[in-house]
Amino acid sequence: MGYKSLGEAFKRVLDLAEESLDRTSFDASIVFGSLRHARNVGPTDAGEVDEYLYRGEGLGGDS
Repeated sequence: MGYKSLGEAFKRVLDLAEESLDRTSFDASIVFGSLRHARNVGPTDAGEVDEYLYRGEGLGGDS
């Protein structure tokens, strides 16, 4: 894509996402409603996201 840095590429991706949201109407209460069910799992490691989300039931079935 010709970006000079990863930061520049991320900025472009975020700009595109924002533009998409501007063209889309949605009910923000749905998002906030789902946050009511969130829980604090303490410090996390994104490399273990399947463990946090699926309690060890990884998508690949290797857990």
